[in-house]
Amino acid sequence: MTIQAADNAAEIVNALINDSSFSFKQIGKYLQQGVCPGCGKKEAYVSLDKPWRVACNRSNNCGYAESTREIYPDLFDNYAERYPSTPEDPHATARAYLIENRGFNSGLIGGWYEQGAVRTKAGDFADTVRFYLFGGHDTYWERIVDTQMAKKAGKKANFGGKRQPDGSLYKNQCWQPPRQTIDQGDWIWITEGIFKAIALIHCKRDGKQVKAVSPLSTNNLPRDLISANRDKGITWVLAFDNDKAGIEANRKYKAEIEKLGQRVVVAITVGDADWDDELRNKRLNEDYLNLSLWRGQLAVAASAQDKAFWLWVRNPRSVMRFSHDNALHRFKFDEKKGEELSMCWTEINGCWTQPETDLSYHRNQFAAAVKGEQICNCVPQFLYIEQDEIQGEQDYVFQIDYANGNPRTLLPMDGTYLESPSSFNKALLRWSLAGRFKGNSSDLDYLADRWFNQGTKRIDKIDFIGYDRDRDIYVFPEFGYKNGRRFEVNSHGYIDTGKVQVKTGLKGIRLTSDGKFDPAMITAFYKVFALNGLAAMAWWLGSLFAEQMRAHYENWPFIELTGEPGAGKTTLIEFLWRCCGRANWEGQDPNKTTQAGRAAMFRQVGGLPIFLTEGDRGSDDRGARRGSFDYNELKDYFGTSVVRTMGTKSMGADTYAPPFRGAIGIAQNASVQAEEAVMERIVHCHFGKSHFTRESQMLARKLATTEVEDLAGWMARALSQEKPLLESFDKHYDRIEKAFQEQGLHLRNRIVQCHAKVAAWGWGLQLVFGKQYLPDGVCQQLESYLFEMANGREDRLKSDNPVVEKFWEIYDLIHIRTANDNDQYGAADQEQINHSSKEGQIAIHLIHFNQVCANRRVEQIPIDDLKKLLPDSRRHKFKGQKTVTSAIDGKSKWCWVFEAVESL
Repeated sequence: MTIQAADNAAEIVNALINDSSFSFKQIGKYLQQGVCPGCGKKEAYVSLDKPWRVACNRSNNCGYAESTREIYPDLFDNYAERYPSTPEDPHATARAYLIENRGFNSGLIGGWYEQGAVRTKAGDFADTVRFYLFGGHDTYWERIVDTQMAKKAGKKANFGGKRQPDGSLYKNQCWQPPRQTIDQGDWIWITEGIFKAIALIHCKRDGKQVKAVSPLSTNNLPRDLISANRDKGITWVLAFDNDKAGIEANRKYKAEIEKLGQRVVVAITVGDADWDDELRNKRLNEDYLNLSLWRGQLAVAASAQDKAFWLWVRNPRSVMRFSHDNALHRFKFDEKKGEELSMCWTEINGCWTQPETDLSYHRNQFAAAVKGEQICNCVPQFLYIEQDEIQGEQDYVFQIDYANGNPRTLLPMDGTYLESPSSFNKALLRWSLAGRFKGNSSDLDYLADRWFNQGTKRIDKIDFIGYDRDRDIYVFPEFGYKNGRRFEVNSHGYIDTGKVQVKTGLKGIRLTSDGKFDPAMITAFYKVFALNGLAAMAWWLGSLFAEQMRAHYENWPFIELTGEPGAGKTTLIEFLWRCCGRANWEGQDPNKTTQAGRAAMFRQVGGLPIFLTEGDRGSDDRGARRGSFDYNELKDYFGTSVVRTMGTKSMGADTYAPPFRGAIGIAQNASVQAEEAVMERIVHCHFGKSHFTRESQMLARKLATTEVEDLAGWMARALSQEKPLLESFDKHYDRIEKAFQEQGLHLRNRIVQCHAKVAAWGWGLQLVFGKQYLPDGVCQQLESYLFEMANGREDRLKSDNPVVEKFWEIYDLIHIRTANDNDQYGAADQEQINHSSKEGQIAIHLIHFNQVCANRRVEQIPIDDLKKLLPDSRRHKFKGQKTVTSAIDGKSKWCWVFEAVESL
């Protein structure tokens, strides 16, 4: 079977055409006028014949370019499906992976590998490409070819086979291609991975094919191979990765090989690219290899002066500024001696490719001609501009590496600190770990040119965590999700999806970045919390997609959890928070913060719950606390609404009006008291203790003590299934809403929609946990239960608020003195509370009402609550407030007046 690199070109083109984020137009042999992810202009284009790279036409002003491999990684995967092995071609999948993914020449590597398989944690098998080590079949290394299968297996690669007597698999040994020979005077390249060694073997140098071996780790050196060839005049080329571990390995093994009397040099790639990356990007050639030897000399230079020498050898200049051992140095030539030295430069140019050349004379001349000075005790590397478009601010973010061994830090600083050496030094002293800059203006100008003149990357900074509707991405401090794919925050502190570069500036909420997920836990959860708990979890799942709900269905309901103390509300809420990676958190009492504080709280998250908790309604300071917050404030957060309009720091008239992005949850002992419009938006779950059993109480204790690390995979599971979950909701919501409307003709539309939405997300829970743990029957029970809850909400709204009901019950109890009452209350049938003398009218003075209640030892209702709720009275219709001549004592009273109806 012949595999060409363009086998999946049609799939890629189809994906590009259907990608709404680009919105390409097909013009001739190109897709053009796509929305560029870099600048937002309609300048993106890609070839139809070779759809491997999307770029922006505005190369000078934007410069965006991205490979389709990075944009659609799944299209470069699924080798087992696209190239299945057959009895006639048992290695088809492995070969396709090596050719298409790795870019290897099938003719060159034929016979070097086999196709294998490993069992994943799920019990199925993943295809691998397998390389046997050390000339036999006793030991092997293999790589899973499909990314999704590697995730199932929990690792990408695997060693297997017979161990050596000391217990190791490959200590002092290496993989080398079958039939490769080592001849007199050869250069043998040593690099840690098999794929990297194969990439080097694809190259030629000095007219000969490169010979390479892999010791399989930076912690291993092929000492047996070196010893076996010690008399052949071999030049050993240490070509480990260009990272901290690789550089340290190169330096350590170089010293070791030199002690053996062997010739050794070091080769380094450009930046963080690997050798196989460079082969795939078609940059790996003889010139690249030769320059990699010069880069290797820089990487392992023993001193700043040694590094300065190698910089001068390739590019002589009068002043050299560079980093060495995490410090910045300046080396400057004496004018006269520098001229003399430059005369012999041509004699040694290119000497890095000739390790036998004696450079001692030239090194001594160089040392005599230059003067070196440390100008900074750390290395500030400019990374990107962090831009807050809302506040009109931007910071320059630097990565700081320290000569004194302090850990690397990221340092954002205002541009004003880059205006002079002294201001830059102040910034380092103020925010870094004792960094200092002692350079002059020329030094800073040189650094600034290096930092800023080769294009700058802009990173968007948002002031919340969770779902960002503008960029269609979930952003957290340590990770993110876009279109179901997880992205880790990179070493520079932001999420990079290729199209989107973003970070959150919110530091106050930390979520566990990873965690386990056990679908069987829903069984214990259901036994403890019953259908109320499932309704709460379904709402919680939907809240992760609250913004998508508002975009397509206009709103997302509130949830209210009530019940007596000990009914399990706190246990439930804290458990669900741990499922999202947040430990030791229930919510916040809105009465314990200011209006500005609440606005900040409501801005903190997108696609996450914001739970409002309230203390005991019977506490003494209840009235004072309740005065600061009114649940009617929440009404607009049902749909897309502004949290609070604020001024920006632009010194102009611009304002910032952040939208509400989260989901409102309420937890308290008694039910919410609010306007009818707010009450319609609430799905109410009341928790009792009647279903408690000894088993459920034991399970509840277990759930309450389950660590966040054992639950946080729940949110990861949900966000990774964003598309199928939203499709499931669309499918079930239409059906459930229609059924609720038909069964409950008396129900208001808003009540139907709110409860139908939560019921539809109950079926989403089935996707998260699987049918074996959450069968259809349970989801159908939840549907029926939510329909009952909708009816209960309608009944509640048609009757008086419980506080108002209690008020009229007390009124009926004591407004007329009966003969059975104590004599101190007056004659029988005497009016006690109603000051109106008109038939069919009730006039009540609220303070007097509570005084009578106190005298009669009847529960008093806070006047603030009555003032808020009595205008909506249904039992007796409120007519207004006015002065009434009291029928009780003949004095004028300011009363609340109601139209009386006969008692039932």
